[in-house]
Amino acid sequence: MAELAEKSHAYAKALHYRELEFQSFPAISSTCFHRLIHINKKLNNHDGAYGVLKVAQLIQSTRPELGIVVQESWLAKLGRWDEALAIYEKKLEIHPMNAEALVGKSKCLNALGRWEDALELLLTNPNLSKKSQSTAMLRSTAHKAAVVGARAAWSLNR
Repeated sequence: MAELAEKSHAYAKALHYRELEFQSFPAISSTCFHRLIHINKKLNNHDGAYGVLKVAQLIQSTRPELGIVVQESWLAKLGRWDEALAIYEKKLEIHPMNAEALVGKSKCLNALGRWEDALELLLTNPNLSKKSQSTAMLRSTAHKAAVVGARAAWSLNR
């Protein structure tokens, strides 16, 4: 029912059904949290979306066996750029050439007005050029990097 409500843009109904799903099933998934955040954001209920994020973080820290993983993109979608940046930086400490994390970090830097840092990050990482990418997903990442780089360059009048 929630999917049908979302498809017809009846977000209040979709939220109702997603909340019922959340309360009814003990096997909560990251997808459920993602959908709840998305619907709350569509309804301009940013406090509700942030509350869902906080619950997901609490479950992640207290019940790791459930496999809930708070994604950096959730924080970025809610405008929590500093928090998302910190998570992207931790991810890059482990995997320095992770293209998704590099693009995410550059988006955060761009949103925080640190355009010089964002542009430098994008220009110094050869992993982010379309020429070095092979699969469609990686080319999509390179495209996202190009968009963020263009925004940063535009902001710097370059």
